[in-house]
Amino acid sequence: MRKHLHLGTTGKKAWLLALSLLCFCTTAVAQITYTSVQSGSWSNPLTWLPNGVPGTVEGDEAIISTGDIVTLDVSPPNTLASVTVDDGGTLEYDNVAARTLKARDVTVNSLGKITLQPSAITTHQLLLEPLSTDPANMATTFQNNGTVDLVVGTAVCTTRFSRSTYGPQSLIGTGTFDLGPVIMENFSATLLPNELDDPAETDATQTIGQSGGSSIEIEMQSLEINNQVGQVRFAVTIDYLNETPRYREDNPTVVLAQLKISGNLILKRGILILNRADNTSLTHSVGSIQIGSNTSTSVYGPDPNGENGVLHNTGIAVVSATNATTNLTVTGDVTAPSLSHANEGVTIMLVSPASGTGLNIGSTSGAINDRGWKF
Repeated sequence: MRKHLHLGTTGKKAWLLALSLLCFCTTAVAQITYTSVQSGSWSNPLTWLPNGVPGTVEGDEAIISTGDIVTLDVSPPNTLASVTVDDGGTLEYDNVAARTLKARDVTVNSLGKITLQPSAITTHQLLLEPLSTDPANMATTFQNNGTVDLVVGTAVCTTRFSRSTYGPQSLIGTGTFDLGPVIMENFSATLLPNELDDPAETDATQTIGQSGGSSIEIEMQSLEINNQVGQVRFAVTIDYLNETPRYREDNPTVVLAQLKISGNLILKRGILILNRADNTSLTHSVGSIQIGSNTSTSVYGPDPNGENGVLHNTGIAVVSATNATTNLTVTGDVTAPSLSHANEGVTIMLVSPASGTGLNIGSTSGAINDRGWKF
């Protein structure tokens, strides 16, 4: 027996009202691209076209136009898909309270600028993270081809890359960098291969600097790396002088420009390569180095194919490139304060076996330390 639903006038109006509300709600949460049309506060809807406030909805985009100075006077509640500072535009953090700006991608074009108003605030933050709707491998990128000045007097802004998905993170560009603390962290729980012959994993590589060599320098107060999906694996019986090495650097943190770090370089987890740019000479200066954490490991034994090898999940390679030179100066101590006999697996290599073919690579490195290597 069929049953029919009959709507009277009142019922029809109710359904129409429900559909209208649904359409209204769908429109209200749409992502919007906001472009500044005048200088003013981030929170002022009249600063932007269309009128509104970027970051009201996750996935919004903000473009700061040429000649405009936009003052970040709020911490937008949602992560933006992108923030772009056009040529001659400026984004400045205010001096009233600590502000946090969250975005998947930040781009500063030539003659664009990100800076801070002078203050005693040291807890501003620029957070680069994926959107909740992004694919797992979506990159997060901070590209500066202009000027980024995140230390102004006593005012400081931390640049933090953070994600729990298996994707790349990049701090790149050809501009001028004067950064406060920089933190790059990936907490992905993705299982890494342990077979020695599997190709290197690169989908979650962290990149610092843009290939261009010694003319580019990135200055920062400190650098902290915690990459849970970085490791090296290699056969222990191989003759590196006469054979092509079976050596893999999975998702390393690669440096392609000169670093000037006034404070600590802290490597909690991951594989840091201080020169991955072929045919370059890089010179780095670091205040001090801390390496290792309570999750650092070194595992020796057979892989699934029965070949003996070593897996390290924490280490520094001063150079891993072809025909490249790295000079590293450490003015303070080199320590491993978080290690014990149960987790003593860290490594420091002057020249990585992955450099070139492992045969005649022409790569060299030097390390200078006048305070002592204290482990």
